[in-house]
Amino acid sequence: MPSLWPLLPLLALATPLLPQAAAAGVCNGTLAFCAVRKPDSQYNVMELSSILLPCKVAVADGSSTLPHVFWKVKSTFIDRDMSLPRFEIIGSTADDFTLQISNVTFDDIGDYECQVIRDGTALQYRTSLSVLILPSQPVINYGVSQLTVSNHNRSLTVLCECSDGYPAPKLTWYLDGKKLTNGVTSSSGSGRSVSSTLTLTPSKAGVVNGSVLECRATNEALTAMKDGPKERKSSVTFVVYEKTGQPVISADAGPVYRAGGRLLLTCQASPGIPLGKLVWHRRRRGEHHAIIISPSSDLRNGQLNNIIALPVSVEDHLAEFTCLAQNAAMEQPLEASTVIRVMFPPRSLEMKRAKDASFDHNQVLLSNGEQTSFQCFASAYFDNLMVAWLLDSAEVHRQSVPVGDTLQERNLLSTYSFVFTAAQHGKYLKCQVTNKYGYNLEISMHLFIYYPPESVALTTQDKMMENQTTELTCRAKGGNPLPGISWFFDHQRILENVTQMKNGQEVTSKLRMILTRRDSNKTIFCRANTMNIERGIRSNIIQLDVMFPAELLPIRLSTDRADPSGPKAGDQLEAVCDALGSNPRTIFFWYISHCKQRGGPDGSKTCLRLLDDHERVRLTSVADELHWVSQAPRRGFDSRSRVRFRLTPEHHLASLYCETTNAAYYSTARRQVNATLMVRHRPYFQGLASPLTVTAGQKELLPLTVLANPPVQPGSLRVVRQRGDGGTSGSATAAGSGAVSYRDGGLLFNQPSLDDAGPYWIEARNEIGVGRSDFAVEVRAPARIVELEVLEADLRVPPSHYFFRQPLKSSLKIHGRLVASPLPPLSSEAGGSGGWVKWQLPGGGSLACYDPASDAYNFRCWPDASHQKSATLRLEVLRLSDSTTGEHRLEASNGLGGVASRALFLYPLGPPQVTAQQLRVAVQAGQNASLACSLTGAPPIDVAWRRLVKDGKFADLAPESRVRQRHWNLTGDLARGVAVLTLTSVATPEDLGVYRCEATSPYGAASADINVTVTSPPEPPSRLRLVNVTTGLEGGRASALLTWRPGHNGGAPQTFTVSCRPADDQRQQFTTYDIVEPDSSGRDMLFRLPDLKPSTNYEITLATRNKLYPETTVTLPSVIFISIPFDPNSERPSRERKLDAYDEAGSRNLLVAGCGLAVLAVLALNLVCVLYLVRRRKLRSPSEASQSTPPSQQPPAAGPQLTTTPPLTTVAHLERGVPVHLCQHQHQQQHQPAKQQPHLHNEYVHQFQRHQQNEFRRQQPNQSLMQQPYGLSSVL
Repeated sequence: MPSLWPLLPLLALATPLLPQAAAAGVCNGTLAFCAVRKPDSQYNVMELSSILLPCKVAVADGSSTLPHVFWKVKSTFIDRDMSLPRFEIIGSTADDFTLQISNVTFDDIGDYECQVIRDGTALQYRTSLSVLILPSQPVINYGVSQLTVSNHNRSLTVLCECSDGYPAPKLTWYLDGKKLTNGVTSSSGSGRSVSSTLTLTPSKAGVVNGSVLECRATNEALTAMKDGPKERKSSVTFVVYEKTGQPVISADAGPVYRAGGRLLLTCQASPGIPLGKLVWHRRRRGEHHAIIISPSSDLRNGQLNNIIALPVSVEDHLAEFTCLAQNAAMEQPLEASTVIRVMFPPRSLEMKRAKDASFDHNQVLLSNGEQTSFQCFASAYFDNLMVAWLLDSAEVHRQSVPVGDTLQERNLLSTYSFVFTAAQHGKYLKCQVTNKYGYNLEISMHLFIYYPPESVALTTQDKMMENQTTELTCRAKGGNPLPGISWFFDHQRILENVTQMKNGQEVTSKLRMILTRRDSNKTIFCRANTMNIERGIRSNIIQLDVMFPAELLPIRLSTDRADPSGPKAGDQLEAVCDALGSNPRTIFFWYISHCKQRGGPDGSKTCLRLLDDHERVRLTSVADELHWVSQAPRRGFDSRSRVRFRLTPEHHLASLYCETTNAAYYSTARRQVNATLMVRHRPYFQGLASPLTVTAGQKELLPLTVLANPPVQPGSLRVVRQRGDGGTSGSATAAGSGAVSYRDGGLLFNQPSLDDAGPYWIEARNEIGVGRSDFAVEVRAPARIVELEVLEADLRVPPSHYFFRQPLKSSLKIHGRLVASPLPPLSSEAGGSGGWVKWQLPGGGSLACYDPASDAYNFRCWPDASHQKSATLRLEVLRLSDSTTGEHRLEASNGLGGVASRALFLYPLGPPQVTAQQLRVAVQAGQNASLACSLTGAPPIDVAWRRLVKDGKFADLAPESRVRQRHWNLTGDLARGVAVLTLTSVATPEDLGVYRCEATSPYGAASADINVTVTSPPEPPSRLRLVNVTTGLEGGRASALLTWRPGHNGGAPQTFTVSCRPADDQRQQFTTYDIVEPDSSGRDMLFRLPDLKPSTNYEITLATRNKLYPETTVTLPSVIFISIPFDPNSERPSRERKLDAYDEAGSRNLLVAGCGLAVLAVLALNLVCVLYLVRRRKLRSPSEASQSTPPSQQPPAAGPQLTTTPPLTTVAHLERGVPVHLCQHQHQQQHQPAKQQPHLHNEYVHQFQRHQQNEFRRQQPNQSLMQQPYGLSSVL
């Protein structure tokens, strides 16, 4: 059958339009087709089961063509070719269109149609499908299992819910199996859920504890089930609260207990619902709140029980014990209580006299025959007591005390009265309390007889000073008991600042108080009282005598002449000082303090500073008056004192002091008043000393104050110089001109000279008159050497160079003139603070005035007769020689302005000296070469440069642009300088060769040669040798000192490499050390080789390289070997061997012999050195010195030299890159002590230094004019 799926939508629309065929069970003659089996109108099916909806068709006309059959499932059509999930046509024949629905769900509920269509005719067979769904388990109050009822009369509402049932389930309520209809309300939810509400009152519904309330749910699905319950239900159980019963208290004993016993209380009550609890509370007497003592209870035999068992104490007397019963059904607990009583005796006793409470703890004082009563008190108690009174151990009274109803803290137990007698003195009265249970407590009182103190003494300190703390002491002796002391001042009791102490039978009380002058003549007394009874009082009284100083009135001044302008110098002044109120009488002191520094230009108005207290002048009073004043507040002595003295100008602006004290305050406090004196006086000058000392050539201002009252008249101040006869020298000098003048508050000395010394006066005028003061001026001048010259000389080069010809003259005189004020001492060099005069001679020596004549000099000094401020100095050179040539410096000092110094130079007159700074200069191609030579000599000196040509002669240099010559003088007065020839851009072989520097003067000529070569690797060093060996260093090591002579450096600084290794082990590598040459002077190098092992031979090599050719190394052709001796003080081998007596003695003899030979060798070597130096000095002569060649021109030694070490060697010592000259003794002892360094022989050093200086001076006679070479390279 062709598919009709495309026509289904149209068929669905056209179906209502088709003619409806008759719905018959069988086809009739009118229907061509029909359904022979059709679905029922209604089907009910359980959820998740399957159902078949039948629909089978037949054709009536016998045609084999069947109609089209469709099932309409809600809004969807299905046929055999199209199905839906769970929907399928399963007819077994072609005409059977039965529809099967699997796993039916709630969503399948609805109408279904089987539609048959043929030739425009449609038949429709409808049916309805209903799905039966089991309801869920009903839920009461959201799943609770119990319902709590705390109030039977209060209604409650219960909710039951049930869901997922279809048709909707029906809910019913049952109480204890009985259906409930009243108070039920039902409601439906979404169609599948339903809820029901039940409202009931427990008391009316008959709810009891344990009742069961059920909610039952049923529907058609449950009814249709063949097996299982027809309804579903849930239940809850009622829990109905009940109150606990009234608690009941039972005790094991009566309500009265004894302290220390045991209390057992039981509380019982019905438990209630829910289970209640019992709690014990206790509230003791005096407590405001009860405390819980037993919070837990248990259930026994259907009853709640809480049992307490406590020890009974005194605090439990009248305590209330309460039992509380409560559970959740009760808002307020039920309670039961009981009060217990505890029998207990008092804890403490107290005894006192009946009439008063005055007693000292456990003793009492009584009079003989006195009737007295004592009471015995007890603390709180609850018991039957027995009280007994005992005198010592004898009972005198007994009394029983029954139980009382009050619990006071102090209870009177018993009273005992008796008459005290002297026989009872010292006995004890006891109160003893007991009960029948063995309680026993007693208290005693010691009885003493009373008597008053014997005496009371009142003392004070020596002086009672005003406003100072005064201490008074009161002592009371005797009395029983010891008395108390009270103080009274002017009949009033004093309680403050009182101290009291007891010492044996004496009581001492001290009172501290501050007294004023108003307290003088008042009374103070102390009273000693025993037990505050009148017959026990003793007292003492004194009258106060307070010391106080006087009060001063201002000083009153008056003069013997009444002048309205005021007092002036020469008047007699009277000063009166009044002192009011003093005890004792006033003592006066008069002082005057002059003004040390006045203010203002003339010092007439104010005083800036008075004299210090210790500089004041004390005056003597002329009359004192005295009378006593007894009235307050000024009570005491009034006094008056006068002083008289004649006024002077120094009294102006002075302070006059009246100082008072008395005998009590003499060394502690004084009071004073003062008055300032105003005195008119003529001018006078303060700070003017004579003589005034000033320094020549300097500007000085010496302080000088002009004092005058009234002020100085303008223009009246002047400074005048006096002549020798007392008159003035010329006109008077104004105050602001001349070498000496008054300016700016002092005497101004404007660069005075020695001629300005002499007598002066200064004067000024005011209204009173003219004031004048004389003074003298001394001018001090530092030492100056104004002349220094040689009287006879062959040549003088100004200003201070003198030359003399050869041969040397016999003597020479040097004349000098010294100007100074004061002159230094001219008798000795050690002038102290006065100064000195001396000559500094060539070679470092010095010569003072009038020193004994030496072998070469004679020095004389004497002052000039015509001028007291100058002196003539003369130095005579007795024998002219090399040692007397050079600088001669005259020095003088008189302690002012430093040292005056002036020098002149003596030189032999001869040819100039020329020295090449470098004998060989290496230069790279294209670079400049600088040739320099040092020259000295008598001017004029001409310098010329020449070059060595092929024929062996020197030719003048052609004036070429690349050859520059320079020459300059260093001093200007003597030819001492450096001549420099610069060759620019050296490029051809003609530029190389030997250049000569020639110096010519009228007195001769000299020259020096310099070889110019190209740069190259350095030349090999030479003369490598060992200087010495040092043993005994740290770690048992040794070191070796090596020296060698460097070759030419090739035009750049060179570095030497010393290599060392043990000679016996050729496989060991060399240890190398690099040493940088400090300069290119060619001096010998010195290097100490470290870390050497004793008793070892070493192989040493030497190589060099420079910076221009660092890859080219030049090695010394020869190798040296050194041997390090064994150090006997180094660590010995650990292996020991035994020596017999013969071997030990032989070893000792060999050691002594070796030491002796070593000492003889050292002495012989020293003797050879000394003889050699003495011989060289004797061979020295002037002719050899003039003909010798300087060391710088000697040709260097060629090739390496290996020599034995001479005794003395002079080398350039190189350590840390600094050249140092050393002279060391080369002998190495065989048995040198450990840690001992090689030492220098001072005698050899001094001899060698002297020899070196003489040898160099012999070879270069005029060496003082030459530039000293840096270092020395000669080897002796």
